[in-house]
Amino acid sequence: MKSIVFHSQLNTQYTLIPNWFIDSYMTSSNGDFVKVYILLLKYSCNFKENISTDEIADSLNLTISDVKRAFKYWEQNGLLEVSTANSIISSISLLTPMPVESNSLSVEGNSLSFESSMSMKPDPLPDKKPSYSNEEIASMTDEKPLYKDLIYITGKYLGKILNQNDLSTLISFHDWLGLPFEVIEWLIEYCASNNHRNMRYIEKVALEWADLGIDSLEKAKQQTEVFNKSYFSIKKALGLGDKNPVAFEIKFMDKWLKDYAFDLSIILEACNRTMMQAPSASFQYADKILSHWKKANVHTLKDIELLDKEHESQKSSSKAGIKKEPSNNKFINFEQREYDYDSIEKKAMQMLLKENTEGGYK
Repeated sequence: MKSIVFHSQLNTQYTLIPNWFIDSYMTSSNGDFVKVYILLLKYSCNFKENISTDEIADSLNLTISDVKRAFKYWEQNGLLEVSTANSIISSISLLTPMPVESNSLSVEGNSLSFESSMSMKPDPLPDKKPSYSNEEIASMTDEKPLYKDLIYITGKYLGKILNQNDLSTLISFHDWLGLPFEVIEWLIEYCASNNHRNMRYIEKVALEWADLGIDSLEKAKQQTEVFNKSYFSIKKALGLGDKNPVAFEIKFMDKWLKDYAFDLSIILEACNRTMMQAPSASFQYADKILSHWKKANVHTLKDIELLDKEHESQKSSSKAGIKKEPSNNKFINFEQREYDYDSIEKKAMQMLLKENTEGGYK
């Protein structure tokens, strides 16, 4: 992702947390959202002008989706102003909410009390997933029979009887995230068909779909089709044909597509390099390449080209520095050999990957 221009109306010498934030937001907001806001306060106080969602996610050990949800939450509460260009965040303004004081006098017995309140912009979506008791679940399923159908279908797909936590999470997809029932059913089927039957993983996908505005079955099918095509494109690039992806392969591909948020073209480039270097360790070797690119803040194929040029330049400088004048030492009377260290490193990596490959292909 490109750098985001960061504006702030705050101008303090230290990272100070305003009292209105502590009183009205900190205790009631999601902890991850609070961490994002406090980090933005720090950037503001240090006059940092360019940031990225990648940088924030890495600093706080969050996913990029977590950071974007935090931006959305604080924007809804009037603490941030987020600007976009071509659906990409281009700038963020850190705002101080304008309080509307409502002063009133109330008489209790012979005493007077002065009250002052601040009006805040309401949040249409609770930031923290609600938890439902058994009584609440029973009441909601009675009011909406579609919940019962959803619970039955989910139990069949996951191959188990859902416990209270599972039921609470499942109900939250509709009651909290606002996903339609048919979208939730498709979500459960999609995750189960890819061997993801853990409710925590399913919840992560549900949050992502809610962020993407997937509010119809058609949009849900388009989303899963995009990922299925991506899976097969990646496997084909790694020389694995048209076989359905297995669990460990999907784990790698989800990491590249969702956690790293790489464009498919970047992933395919890593696959091509893998096939030239270590085809027998396909997924593991490709993961090393993509993890390196992630740390190097690669976002486009152009970034990879620049990274390659930088690597070649460093390698040339290193070789130039290694050259020495012939020694006059009388004990060294043999011709000194020049070693291809890149080739040695490559072979060592191949041996290491071969020893640690899980489910590799021959």
